Amino acid sequence: MDYFRLILFCFYLLLIIAPSTAVDSINTTQPFKDGDFLVSADGSFKLEFHSFGASSNRYLCIRYNQISSANIAWVANRETPLNDSSGVLMITSQGILVLLDQTGSTVWSSNSSRSATNPVAKLLDSGNLVVREEGDDNLENSLWQSFDYPGDTFLPEMKLGRNTVTGLDRYLSSWKASDDPSRGNWTFRLDPTAYSELIVREVSTERFRSGPWNGMRFSGTPQLKLNTIYTYKFVYDNDEEYYTYQLVNSSFLSRMVINQNGAVQRFTWIDRTQSWELYLTVQTDNCDRYALCGTYATCSINNSPVCNCLEGFTPNISKDWETMDWTSGCVRKTKLNCSGDGFRHFTGIKLPETRKSWFNRSMSLEECRSTCLKNCSCTAYASLDISSNGGSGCLLWFGDLIDMRQFNENGQEIFIRMAASDLGNAGGVETKSKKKKQTLTIVLVLSFAMVFLSLALFLLLRRKKQQKRRKMKDIQETSQNNKGKEEDLELPLFDLSTMSRATDDFSASNILGQGGFGTVYKQGRNTITGMDWYMTSWKSPEDPSRGNISYILVPYGYPEILVMEDSRVKFRSGPWNGERFSGVPQLKPNPVYSFEFVFNEREIFYRYHLLNSSMLSRIVVSQDGDIQRFTWFDRTQSWEIYLTANRDNCERYALCSANGICRIDNSPACDCLHGFIPKIKSDWEVTDWSSGCVRRTPLNCSDDGFRKLSGVKLPQTRTSWFNKSMNLEECKSTCLKNCSCTAFSILDIRDGGSGCLMWFGDLIDIRVFVENKPEIYIRMAASELDNTDGATKSNVNKRVRIIVISVLSSGIFLLLLALVLYIRKKQQLKERNTTGVSEGNSLYKRNKEDLDLPLFDFGTLARATDNFSVNNKLGEGGFGPVYKVPINSHSYNFFS
Repeated sequence: MDYFRLILFCFYLLLIIAPSTAVDSINTTQPFKDGDFLVSADGSFKLEFHSFGASSNRYLCIRYNQISSANIAWVANRETPLNDSSGVLMITSQGILVLLDQTGSTVWSSNSSRSATNPVAKLLDSGNLVVREEGDDNLENSLWQSFDYPGDTFLPEMKLGRNTVTGLDRYLSSWKASDDPSRGNWTFRLDPTAYSELIVREVSTERFRSGPWNGMRFSGTPQLKLNTIYTYKFVYDNDEEYYTYQLVNSSFLSRMVINQNGAVQRFTWIDRTQSWELYLTVQTDNCDRYALCGTYATCSINNSPVCNCLEGFTPNISKDWETMDWTSGCVRKTKLNCSGDGFRHFTGIKLPETRKSWFNRSMSLEECRSTCLKNCSCTAYASLDISSNGGSGCLLWFGDLIDMRQFNENGQEIFIRMAASDLGNAGGVETKSKKKKQTLTIVLVLSFAMVFLSLALFLLLRRKKQQKRRKMKDIQETSQNNKGKEEDLELPLFDLSTMSRATDDFSASNILGQGGFGTVYKQGRNTITGMDWYMTSWKSPEDPSRGNISYILVPYGYPEILVMEDSRVKFRSGPWNGERFSGVPQLKPNPVYSFEFVFNEREIFYRYHLLNSSMLSRIVVSQDGDIQRFTWFDRTQSWEIYLTANRDNCERYALCSANGICRIDNSPACDCLHGFIPKIKSDWEVTDWSSGCVRRTPLNCSDDGFRKLSGVKLPQTRTSWFNKSMNLEECKSTCLKNCSCTAFSILDIRDGGSGCLMWFGDLIDIRVFVENKPEIYIRMAASELDNTDGATKSNVNKRVRIIVISVLSSGIFLLLLALVLYIRKKQQLKERNTTGVSEGNSLYKRNKEDLDLPLFDFGTLARATDNFSVNNKLGEGGFGPVYKVPINSHSYNFFS
């Protein structure tokens, strides 16, 4: 060992006079000292020694080479820093990287599972430092690679997961502090005890769960969608189970990081600002807190309170739920008995924790149901893979179902076992799904009814036509037979209506004769004294002096509440709409507190009152700028988060800038309003939305119109005007007359709406909410008003449903009307014919009392005369041939 240290020390002495190099690899004869650096072939990444903050500690790091801000991607000796610049990196003949200090002691080293012949260490364009045999470029043959040991950063082409053969576990771990890369309290890894889901832990406590992979995404991350920035996949085979992603454009910089607070965030590099900008956060809101609502309950971020028991379940401890302590969860109203159980279908949710689950990749959904039903311990089942039509595979749960939440889109279906008595009513987590099913049922029923009526009408007409053809055929055949036997018998055929018209409804004057064809909190401003009531953050958790975050009502334009960092706006509540602030849809009537907004000549303020004075609740502004409501739990003797006002990435003020709109479930989240286009397209292509959007067609004032946008957070009101007494039509007219007015809206949405709010200039800080009433009418050039626009798909779908149902209903009504008119016409014609014949007979009888001849139809006469056989012909008179018809074996009747 001493001999080995002596050799290493000799190398160290040589390095003192060795020149610095800028290559992408080193070998066993090229030690790497502090001051040297490796640069990947394309110049993207650099390996060098680095210090953080004011510390003199030195770390061997991989960093982005072409940018300077917060760009560390990987740290080798994160737990064992060098205390000076004497560090040396070497690669041994066995292919092991060794980091030495000035005494020759090993500070950090890699490992290798097999021996090497001629090893080299190379920094790849991906930022991966690999040790491999010289000349072997196959990454799978590497002796060691830094991508197998990530720090807090998840780079493209990294794998987040485990090798089931070697036991290697690749996961992220946070830094202890911004200037201390040693391992912090937070980890982000694949859960080895569950089916294909990622978890965030604080030490050993689970804080977030991604939900199982469903073939398209993790079921708890609906924002993970196909996008223009990166592609992603989840691999699960006999050797490995991991999640990975790749950039669509290699010149574009994007990375994922777990920070010191446990938030997993994706950042993209913006050249214009020379900074990393937040693209998305995996944990989007309060409902992403692991098991917030306990067992058999779901979390809906748009509700207040957010937790609710599943249908068929009831709170386990009611008094805890009354104080917003949901940790005890819910229990079944009716216990299972195994033999008579069934399943209730829930949709639009994050699937429960899968630690007590079983899966099969080849089963169908029906086989999955049958398997679950046969096992009395099985509590739920779902499709394993929803990427194919109808889904495939089977995922079964055993035991309690925990950590479910509601999603407005991209949620999944699950079938939960229920006692037979609880299956009377269909269940679903999402009302929207119920409406969708109801609409589908209505459309199908109406469609079938329309098809049935159409078929019935077709068959009726066809039958009538066939009868007519059959009758004509019989007559034609009869005429043909008679023509062959008696050339002088030629009778023309007429239908009843023709004969009726020709005879003036069988008038007696046309009869020639008769034959045989018949209060606890207040925030705002005193407008008289100018006094402001507002909140400011602490400087730190240990220092209550005034921090740089303030939560204040701003009276400019129409008042709204802002969160400001110094003088920069971070969050905006949206204007008060009579029920709530338009940007805080979760502010709803609830059992904890009431609230109101007062706006009069003396004061403008928001306040709330606790409904139960024994309950403790408060609002706090944190050092990070989060506005959170806490409630006190006696059971845990702690403050627990009830809700957060600024809940996700779309709450960042003006994220999509002027005339842009943010949708948290989209990727990317920003888009231009309908009728607008990116101002600087190249910036938008790299997710820099700060330039905003401009009109595709300029306004000309004289013939502009308005497009309705609903379900949104209304734009900032700093450059707005309002009137409390106007109605919507007056508001529209006033805006239209002012060429500077760009939009208008109802001021108070209660009781059908009242008041007027108008905007002047660009519309800034708009976002979509699925559950929100506010509507805004945006001024557009006439040519842009051909197509309607809505903020959410639900509005479009609603209109489509109305149109489809209306068209089908109208179609069915018209078919029914046509059928009724057709039948009525037939009846009228039949009655008219009968009446005409009866009247004719009556008149004839009055004129010729002695003429009392029976009436026969043509078919009867044809059969009676053997198709007018010449054998039955007696002669001819003034009305044509005369035939005899046998009445019985001894007597005959005669007719002409």
